Amino acid sequence: HQCLQDPRFVPVLQDARNFVMMTNRQYDMITAEPTNPWIAGVNNLFTVEYYRHCRARLRPGGIMCQWLPAYNFTVEELQTALATYALVFPYVSVWSFPRMRSDLFAIGSDQPIHVSPAAVAAALKSPVAADLLTMGVSSVWEFLGALVQETEIVRKGSQSAALNTDEHPRLEFST
Repeated sequence: HQCLQDPRFVPVLQDARNFVMMTNRQYDMITAEPTNPWIAGVNNLFTVEYYRHCRARLRPGGIMCQWLPAYNFTVEELQTALATYALVFPYVSVWSFPRMRSDLFAIGSDQPIHVSPAAVAAALKSPVAADLLTMGVSSVWEFLGALVQETEIVRKGSQSAALNTDEHPRLEFST
């Protein structure tokens, strides 16, 4: 939808972790879809420390979307990934869309995350509808049905999991 021409879009071609550590800019949203954490040098984009840097770059109420490669995680590894994320973000939801069932998307914020069915319905009547359709979403109910877990269940399901940190890069070596 010509987002590259939108003056609000500012591409940054730099290491993600270094960028969020060094910038003072604040954002409404950060999306992270690094490659898999078991590839050397990538695990540090799935750690407590990285998520803390990202949260510090978000405006109040801002959200971070973190892709999680569920297709190659064991239950324990997924619990570690979610426990790590939920340690930093007080409010978390996990999503899985119909045409992307092997991918999970963790949404985190410092404030409760509210999904408005009216906003989803409006998006389905906008140019965004084509993007939603590629994910298998053609109705409000399909979108809402993609919600897998909310904060309380994420926390309960990962409460005993080990964290993925710079000093203990569990996901890099377990996966």
